[in-house]
Order: sequence, then structure tokens, then C-alpha cells
Amino acid sequence: MPQVADRKSASKGFIIFLFLAAGAFAAYYFRSVPEPVPSEAVHRPLMAVLIFDNLNGQPELDFLANSFTRETIAAIGQICSNNLDVIGHGSTVTYRNSRKTLHQIGRELGIDYVLEGGIEKRGDKVGVTAQLTRSSDQTRLWAQTYEEPFADALKIQNQIVLKIASTLGSAVQPTALTELNRGSTNNPAAREAYLAGEDKCDSETHGTPKECLALLQKALRLDPNYPRAHAALAAALLRTKGEAPLAEQHARQALSVADAIPLAHVALGNVMHKFHNDDKAADSEFRKAIALNRSDTNAHREYSLFLLETSRLEEAQEQIRMALVLDPFDVDTIVTAGRIFIAQKSYERAQQQLEKAVTMDRGDPEIRFYLGKVYLGRSMYDDAIREFRRAVSVSPNVPEYAAALAEATAAAGKK
Repeated sequence: MPQVADRKSASKGFIIFLFLAAGAFAAYYFRSVPEPVPSEAVHRPLMAVLIFDNLNGQPELDFLANSFTRETIAAIGQICSNNLDVIGHGSTVTYRNSRKTLHQIGRELGIDYVLEGGIEKRGDKVGVTAQLTRSSDQTRLWAQTYEEPFADALKIQNQIVLKIASTLGSAVQPTALTELNRGSTNNPAAREAYLAGEDKCDSETHGTPKECLALLQKALRLDPNYPRAHAALAAALLRTKGEAPLAEQHARQALSVADAIPLAHVALGNVMHKFHNDDKAADSEFRKAIALNRSDTNAHREYSLFLLETSRLEEAQEQIRMALVLDPFDVDTIVTAGRIFIAQKSYERAQQQLEKAVTMDRGDPEIRFYLGKVYLGRSMYDDAIREFRRAVSVSPNVPEYAAALAEATAAAGKK
């Protein structure tokens, strides 16, 4: 397997303290977070896992690199949760094929360590290269090449996670990996379908995630007791109208086999809140997800939405602030921050977030809708009408968009 290419060396003159101070300032600037970052987030080491290179060079295998990266992020976050935070996939994916040095990436994300590597599928085997670098001085802490049968790919991930934990002094509970691995499968075909489905779920952001659903259902046909596939399917079904009962069934099935799956707890939390009106149970599920992996951006973001919808605005702001620390360039997280600021009538802060989101996904009608609400709140009626019209043009059958356009048009006529 080819070794990961060396990056350009950073200047040796920076001492670590000054670099961290500069990194924190840059991180705040690039994230545009208007409130102070929680102190516990600043003082804990922060790592980024860059998207693993697809060493096959075949676009149809990009999903393997994407999903291996995503799963590695989740595994590190969960196993090293006691003393390490991990940047989310939504932000690290922005550096795919980037020419930026690790020093530049470290400065922009405010991170202390970077894991990078490559993955290659060769017949029934998979090979992975990985290296861990300290971003302040570009010191390579370790580099390793792994190869296993594809059916045993999880062994590679386990070895990487344990090596990181050992290098950074994270205490690993004896049962932690066992609990984490209980969510996986020994069926290589089911695992490949799940990984492809997870990648599609991430890319099918608008409307019903049809390909995502089909691939996850395929994974479960191949292994009906695959907990992570059940959890992912539950989350995907919640994006499909009328599928809440089936989503609940899959979330509970996942947790009955493997309780240490944050995504399943988040899905069940959303079901309990939105469809059973049991907010006490919902709150408990969201908290379980974060307790399992405090670096899980999705858990923080979904919990913040629950808190927003139950009028616990200060708590919602705290959760979304943490999510922005962990995933500063993730568009869903940025939009959620905008929604919370709207609820607080902090329209300038909301505008800052949502205008940033528009540059990342210009075609999303939801972003246009919330940006329109910001302009309406600031009595910028022409701008509000423009954004609501854009939302309606993309999704003409969404009543909220049409009602907002009517409201803005009426308000403009009265000024």
C-alpha cells in the first residue's frame, strides 16, 4: 500500500501556547459563532479526521472512503469521549482534494491533531494507510499500514482507534470496543450495502432519500439483525412522511441488540417528541446519545431542535454552540443555529448564519425560508419577499412557504 504523502512543514518558531491561542481566534472567526464557545470545548484536545483517499481511484468506490471516514470519526469520538473531541464529517469533507497544508487546516478548524490516510479495496481484501499528526508543529506521531479481509474491516478501525487512544492517553474501558462493535455485522455484502446507503443518506439532503432507503433495506435483507443499518434506516424514515411507526420499530430493533448507537437514540428521541408527545422520554434519549459520544454533532443538533421546539431556548443555544464547535462548516448545523437565533429575535446573528448557509447550498428552499423570516423580522420586506418566492418556486406545495410569502407581501403593502 502506498504511504500517505507528507504535507508541507509548518514554521518551527511557533510555540504551542501561541498557536493554540491563534487557532482558537481563527476558529471563532471562520465559524462566525457570535457567542463564546463553552470552556470545556476549548480546553479539551480537538482532532480532525480528513476524508480518507480513495486509493482505487474509481469514483464508484468513493462511498467506501466517505463511510470509512465517517465511521472512524464516530468510533474515535465514542471510545475517546472522556478527553477528546472530534470534528464532524460535514466540516472535514470540505477539505477533500484541498491543497491546504495541515497547518492551514489546523488553524481554520482550531484543532490539535489530524488523522489522514487512504483506503483501497482489492478483491475480498481492504487495505488502509493512516497517520496521526500534531498540527501545531507538524510532528508525525505515528503512521501505519493495515490489511484485512473486507469482512474483517472493522478490525482495522479498532486498531486505529486504540492506537489513537494510546498515543493521546485516553483511557479505554475494557468493554467499550465490544459495545461499539456490537452494532456491526459479519456479513461483508450487508456491510457494503450499509456503507453505500449511509453515503447516499448524507448526499440525498432534499426530499425522500430513495436510494439511501433502498440500500439500507438491502443491507437488512442480507442481515436482518444489523443494528447500525436499523438505526440508519430509522433516521432516514423520519425524513419520509408517514413513516414514523416504522422508524420507531427500526430504532428499537437497533437498541435491543446494541444500546451504544447514538443515532438510534436520536431517532427514538425524535419519535417520542414528534409522534408520542412524550418529551420526558425524548429528552432522555437525546441525553443518552450525547453521553455515548459528546462529539456527535447530529445528537447535539437534533437535541437543540428539540429544545427549541419545547421553548428551552438557552439550552438550545448551548447545544447548537457545541455543535458549531464540532462541525463549523456543516450546513445543517449552521441553519439550525440560524433558527435558534430567529426564535430569540437575534436577527442579525441569524442573518450571519443563514447567509453563510446560502453560499454552501443555494438550492435549499428551507434556507431561503428561514432567511426570509430574518428579513421579515428586520422589516426588510423586499428581501423577505425575494427569499420566500425562491422557497416557493422550489417547493410550491409547502404551506408554510406560501403563507410566509403572503405575510411578507401584506406587510410590504402596509409600510
